Amino acid sequence: MAKLDLSIDEFRLHEEWGLYPATYCDFARKLAAASSQVDAAKSEMELTKAEIGTSIRSDPSLFGLEKITEGVVSETIVQQPEYRAAVKRLNQAKEKHDLLQAAVRALDQKGRALSKMTDLWIREYYSDVGAQKLQKEGAGTDELRSRIGRRLNKEDDGGYDDNE
Repeated sequence: MAKLDLSIDEFRLHEEWGLYPATYCDFARKLAAASSQVDAAKSEMELTKAEIGTSIRSDPSLFGLEKITEGVVSETIVQQPEYRAAVKRLNQAKEKHDLLQAAVRALDQKGRALSKMTDLWIREYYSDVGAQKLQKEGAGTDELRSRIGRRLNKEDDGGYDDNE
């Protein structure tokens, strides 16, 4: 499986956005293929179960059975190596599907994060304009750090406060 990179370089948002659609599409296609594999494995398991059941009913002595009931048939089916192998293939297909589903969900989150980070960039969150303004006003280094820290820690109220 391809490596999933969920990191975001906030100073290269244009590159992040350029890669995002292709990465998302790649993982969404892999998820669709994994869904098909789960369906195929499930069908294979059901077919294996039916074939074993037919064999048990046609000649119970091959399985060491004298009297058969549906309960005995069911218990005997799940003990057969070919059935256990089919179940194992189904479980592996489900695991792959679940991992890919988690990757697609993570990529959804990355898309939302990219969108929010783009909004911050548009609002000049990453610029040094505020710091340059404070330096022109004669603020010292400690005061600059304090004011910038307060600005960064401030909750997003949708506006930009030029007074700090």
